[in-house]
Amino acid sequence: MKKAVVVILVVVAAVAALAAYVGFFNTVRATEGKSGSYVLVCAKMTGPFQQTPRVTREVRQWLFLKGVEARQGFGIYFDDPRKVKAGDLRWVAGCVIDPKDRKAAAKSGERPVRNFGPVKAIMAQFPFRNRFSVIAGVVRVYPAMGALAKEKGYTPGAVLEIYDMKAGVITYVMPVDAKFDALKVFYR
Repeated sequence: MKKAVVVILVVVAAVAALAAYVGFFNTVRATEGKSGSYVLVCAKMTGPFQQTPRVTREVRQWLFLKGVEARQGFGIYFDDPRKVKAGDLRWVAGCVIDPKDRKAAAKSGERPVRNFGPVKAIMAQFPFRNRFSVIAGVVRVYPAMGALAKEKGYTPGAVLEIYDMKAGVITYVMPVDAKFDALKVFYR
């Protein structure tokens, strides 16, 4: 009996430590302001969002062959997975590149290259330590952004997530400018 209790306590402690490490207990502060400006090399997708890391890797490898260094990965998610079947979810994933590399990335025309921002948005940041941080971010950040959007009278829409492993941060950007339609810009 004592061994079972010790094993259970060790497992609970390990799960709590992992949850703390990936950010489940972090305080999230959503703010309203102007987003940054990003040059995005895109792959338009339909289906489960869990494919984002694979798509980002493919775009990063494609850019590498073109001599372009990808600074960060990204995903833009247009649909709420609680309301849309997994197979019908619309999203775009790829890499953030330096503006000076735009021509080299766009040269072949194989992958769309789009500008994002600056745009009025609700934004937040969250630690990025591994893939579990992405899940923790969805659980912790989206409700905070949604609450601020509701408080300000905005309808929550598409969210850009920028994954920066070097800096160890995920940046979330939800455009709230009525003139900016992320679906038309990125999923056409």
